Amino acid sequence: MRSCSHFAFELSEGVWVGTYALLENECDAEPSTGDLELVVSNFDRGSFTVAVEPFEYACAIEGVSATCDPLVYDESTGDTLSVLSTANLSFTLESESTMSGLTLIEYSCVGEGCEDVTGQPEGVFCTVDVPFGATLRE
Repeated sequence: MRSCSHFAFELSEGVWVGTYALLENECDAEPSTGDLELVVSNFDRGSFTVAVEPFEYACAIEGVSATCDPLVYDESTGDTLSVLSTANLSFTLESESTMSGLTLIEYSCVGEGCEDVTGQPEGVFCTVDVPFGATLRE
């Protein structure tokens, strides 16, 4: 039997501000840090949206853990080849007004000629981890 926890936090709609850190990665993207603004809105029975310029994620939360549907961007060249970037966003509520999370970006190539364009075989060829933390703006 599961007991009810009195320590569960509710996700609040509003603007969350914080910082991110783009870590050393296999995609040769320069490590960097910066400011971040997330807008949590449209809360409805555990589902909600998170807007992070210029993207909007459809998300769900269970307890204090939130996951969002991956966003896929197709940077196709021609008709036979697709270079895709897939952004996955997830976070955990640390308190009523703080969260920590991770954006994982996977780059992949699908189709003939991947080796010529990316130097890598077909499939996921590199990932970038971007951890972040944010607090609810009062």
